[in-house]
Amino acid sequence: MTYISLIDFFRTGNFGPIRLGMTRQEVYDILGEPDFYDSGFRECSHSELSLMDAEIWSYCPIEFYFFLDSPLFMVFTDHIPFEDWRESNIIELDAWLFSNGNQPSRAELEAGLAEHHISYTYLESEKSNAEHVTGKLILASGVEIAVADVCGKQKISRRRKAVYLRRRDLVVFIQMGSSQNL
Repeated sequence: MTYISLIDFFRTGNFGPIRLGMTRQEVYDILGEPDFYDSGFRECSHSELSLMDAEIWSYCPIEFYFFLDSPLFMVFTDHIPFEDWRESNIIELDAWLFSNGNQPSRAELEAGLAEHHISYTYLESEKSNAEHVTGKLILASGVEIAVADVCGKQKISRRRKAVYLRRRDLVVFIQMGSSQNL
């Protein structure tokens, strides 16, 4: 099992031994076979999709994104703050403020980042979107943390199922990088 610390991820931009620009084979050599894999936006049946052609590798709750033959360009999750997220049998994740289904507010997250001397910039969203993202924290390491303002219950569609959220001013997902960062 590979140990990953979110604090270290926020500080360095490296997800433990995994970093942007790695090939599928390099990620596989470190983590082994993912819990799930998917074709991403390409249309093909799962039965005709090989692991080394898949664009999304999921080590629950973390997803690694590749595009066609390109190397790893994004590490993503929108599962950490959900009470029902499953831990991977491959990754031991120290989820820090997000442990045990905790859903920290933006203020709690900013206080935690300050306590660990992790610098960031907050960028307000220019327009509203379906997930009510109000802005994002952009860390010096390149990690981006989107913040949402969701009051009451709201049904947000996810790829696998719909989830009812009970949150207000909380982190929705953590993502890092894009092909421009490589």
